[in-house]
This record gives sequence, C-alpha cells and structure tokens, in this order.
Amino acid sequence: MKTTPHIIAISGKQFGGKDTLCSAILEELEVLKYPRMVRQGMFDETKVAWLQKLHPGKATGSKADMVRIANELKKQDGERGSMIAFGGELRASQPYFMPEVVVKDTLARWSAMESEGTIITDLRLLHEMSYLQSRERAGEITLTLVRIEASREARLARALKLGCVLSNEDDATECELDLIRYWDFEVANEQGADIVQSAQTIARAVAKLFANRSAAVEQ
Repeated sequence: MKTTPHIIAISGKQFGGKDTLCSAILEELEVLKYPRMVRQGMFDETKVAWLQKLHPGKATGSKADMVRIANELKKQDGERGSMIAFGGELRASQPYFMPEVVVKDTLARWSAMESEGTIITDLRLLHEMSYLQSRERAGEITLTLVRIEASREARLARALKLGCVLSNEDDATECELDLIRYWDFEVANEQGADIVQSAQTIARAVAKLFANRSAAVEQ
C-alpha cells in the first residue's frame, strides 16, 4: 500500500457554511499537526478567469488576491449571476477543467512535500464528484465526501447579514447533489449551530486514516 494525498470535498448550498466548516477542519488539523492540508475552491480558477475577462482592471496580484477580489465583487447586484453563468459556459466547454486543476495542484503540492492534501470548499456537480472518485479508484488520491445542510431560512439569514441575497437557486450548481446520499460525513448547520465538533470528527478521521496508511507502508 502506498500513501497518497487526501482530498476532503465539501458540498452544500450557498451560505450553507462550507467555508466555515473548512476553516474549522483546518484549525483542528493544525492542532493535530498532521496531515497538513490547504484550502482550494473548485471554482477558484473560474473566479480568476471571470475577473480577468469581465473586470480586467481589477485582475491584479496573486491568484489568491484575485480570488478574494472576485469574492467581494460577487456580492454586488448581478455579479454572482454573471460569475455563475461564466462558470457554466466554462464547464460546458471543459467539463472536467475544475476538478482536474484541483487534483493536479494537490499532487504537485504532495510531490513537493508542501502538504498532504486539499480541502475543496465547493463540490457542486455530479460529474465533478465522479471525477474525484475515479482518481481515488485509480489509486492517485484518497477522498472524503462531506455534505453540509442548512435550511433556506438559515442560509437567507446569513446572506442578509452579509448584505447579500440568495440567487440562482434553481441552477444545477445549487441542486444537482441534493439527492445524493453516499456522503462520508453529513453536517447540520442551522442557525446557532456549532459545527466545530463536526469539524473535529472529520479532521480526526482523516488523521487516523493517514496514520493507518503510513503504518501499513512502513510494515
């Protein structure tokens, strides 16, 4: 048995708490010291491409800078819909572009000994999930699938608190994984929920998996 980098892929609707859960998992992994993982949004590359095409004057700095700028812009009226439409066009022309980039970057960081894995904060479509599962079957990565659920009421309250609204709710990127039931972990995130315990459970399970695989390799 060989060790491989690990990907935690988090799925959920807008304002459901995906980024918050990711941050909590990363904090717990930092406490545990191992494995080292980094955050990478499946949609990050698209955000950069969208910014460069539609707001070229603001497309400056590193990729992380441009992702941050795009995230701020999408809070403005119409911009989120514009970004989703742009992403839909990109997915139509290159269906596996986003998961391919994430896996490629994960393997590169693993080979360079920079990290042991990646947390994806925006798994949204079935073919992207299937692609990640195919790379796991090929023995290139190990995969943990996480679904975070929150009612529309709770999500709307979070959006309004940030000065945003729920948009494109019928888009496939919001609905396509709703009926999927084979998640490794499911997290409830209603108003007032504390997801730290769930994050700790996920982080510890991944750390245990790494420890077991490392022990098997050494034998």
